[in-house]
Amino acid sequence: MNFMSVGNNENRQRKAIAVLVAITVLLSIPLFQSLSQQYTDFGAHLRFAASLLRTGSTSLPHFLFQFGVALLYSLGFSLTGSAILLSVIAMVATALVLYLIMRDVAEPWVAASLSLALLVVGPLSLVTLPERELYLGYITPGVFHSPTYVLLRPAALGLLILGSRAFDKNVGAPRWGLVATAAGLSVFSCLSKPSFQICFLPGLGLLTGLALLRKREVDLRLCVLGIALPSVLVLSWQFFVGFSQGGTSGIFFGPFQVIDFLADRVFLKFLLSIFFPVLVTAVCFRDARRDSRLVVAWSTALFGLFYAYFLAESGARFPHGNFLWSGYIAVFVLYVACVPVLIRQPKSAAKKICWGVFGLQVLSGTIFVFGQMQGNRYGEWW
Repeated sequence: MNFMSVGNNENRQRKAIAVLVAITVLLSIPLFQSLSQQYTDFGAHLRFAASLLRTGSTSLPHFLFQFGVALLYSLGFSLTGSAILLSVIAMVATALVLYLIMRDVAEPWVAASLSLALLVVGPLSLVTLPERELYLGYITPGVFHSPTYVLLRPAALGLLILGSRAFDKNVGAPRWGLVATAAGLSVFSCLSKPSFQICFLPGLGLLTGLALLRKREVDLRLCVLGIALPSVLVLSWQFFVGFSQGGTSGIFFGPFQVIDFLADRVFLKFLLSIFFPVLVTAVCFRDARRDSRLVVAWSTALFGLFYAYFLAESGARFPHGNFLWSGYIAVFVLYVACVPVLIRQPKSAAKKICWGVFGLQVLSGTIFVFGQMQGNRYGEWW
């Protein structure tokens, strides 16, 4: 009977994964087809990819997307088709990592449903829906007009999982497989878009330092060799290429300057962006403070939000708001880390309220996604 139960569960898992992948692909293709034809980050990165194919080199220090496009182009796809395909692959990878996280706390079909929901979840932008303000000013976890951000998301989730494993109890023998995987993901993350690593690294470092001060167990091999060392090496090279070669841009402390330049009602939109994770953490505090994954996510988010609101680039890069991406990706992993904690809670009115808020934010994100499928009209929902 037990063997039959295990077999039935594996069968449900296979079916749930197949449906999850199919829906992700069906959602992603029209989304990226639309965005690749608009004036979004897709256009700029396609130009970088074309230059890479033409000259054999690129000046962009986070070049992984361009190399992926060039590889697919060499296999016979068009330049735009390569960008769309690579973005769809990244979306599927994100959905699968989400399922990997959710399956530990939920049945296969529930895990698949939550994975789809987290794939598109957005801030509580239903509040500003009448004005069609769904993006600017918000710290948006589900952003799709930047192919490098789309490529970064599965790596960021993988690092969240591995980073939290540094605080496993009773770790004695070296876990070199975890260390090597973390090192590979750290390099992949930096070369996709350094936005996550610049907030994940100090966030994990802060928690590691606190653990050592309190004489608690921490896997220093994983933290130092798997994450810190490869990240610092790649980020240092990227900083040198981006800012230390006679460029016109620099980094300066400018509280709220960028986000005030781009949007209005900034404080309201900030609250609407982090309402769900704050609510879950408050309602489930006793469990939340013991959940290493959520603690790592919050530590990362604090640095990501600091960068988003307090740092800026001078010169022509100022209106680009590049430090906002750290806020976006950090809040995304924070949303993901909150859901398993919420699932584990006993039934209560507070838990129902949390799920209600989550549902409204999934609806907000879904509206934003379909707004971006509107061709030239996608900007009306910006």
